[in-house]
Amino acid sequence: MTTILALFIFVVLAITALIHIYWALGGLWPGTNEKTLPQTVIGSTGI
Repeated sequence: MTTILALFIFVVLAITALIHIYWALGGLWPGTNEKTLPQTVIGSTGI
């Protein structure tokens, strides 16, 4: 059970890290441009 939990946590953190690397390299997902990216990720239109 502990191994399954550790594997699940690892996968979640690895996916999060890969998304941040993608953004650092210039990726815009889930936004469509540089303005909508923080609005979409954070969920606030006043950014």
